[in-house]
Amino acid sequence: MSYFDESGRVRVFRAAGDSFTVGSDDGCDLRIPGLEATACRIYLAEDGYYAFDLGGRLEIEGRPGSGYLQNHDTLTLSDRLSLRFGLEPKKGPEPAPRHETRAPLKAQSGVRRAPGAKRHRPGAALVLGLILPGSGQAYNGQPFKGVFFLLTFGLVLPWIWSLFDARSVANGIATAGGRTGRGGPLWFFLHGWFAINLVLLPAIVLTLAGVLS
Repeated sequence: MSYFDESGRVRVFRAAGDSFTVGSDDGCDLRIPGLEATACRIYLAEDGYYAFDLGGRLEIEGRPGSGYLQNHDTLTLSDRLSLRFGLEPKKGPEPAPRHETRAPLKAQSGVRRAPGAKRHRPGAALVLGLILPGSGQAYNGQPFKGVFFLLTFGLVLPWIWSLFDARSVANGIATAGGRTGRGGPLWFFLHGWFAINLVLLPAIVLTLAGVLS
């Protein structure tokens, strides 16, 4: 893992094993002041290295929540800190490849869900965005982006862009193994509740103004 410290210098952390924790607590393998006590845990799972969100603020390449890591992926753990994940090549010559006599395995059509993750549907994010602008972003666990699209839906281009953005981010979450952080139907309903209040507030203000006048 590499990152810039508070003084702007590059810091590099090399894990001693296949699992390590990142946070500000003294018991973390990679200790960085300013983070959650235990921000995330990175470990070698069945399909590769997996970053498990423990502090509720993890984003992998802009996708909120836990997920599998690819070489050189960027992990965001706070507003000011991002880390770059990297795999170092093994030392020494690689063994000669063996000739397989068996027929190659068929590729799996589906994406294996990460441990403890919930299913995330890109199609649902798109449909919700059509029903109410910004709902797809709320479903993806990006409420502030969703509110922005809700407030600017009167402009056609931001609304159309919100649909592409919602599906793209949802597809990334699904590809990473599913949703383990914020997002899902609950965030959609919260977004809808905000939209209803946003509509009712001017009506209440105008009603009170008419009564008082």
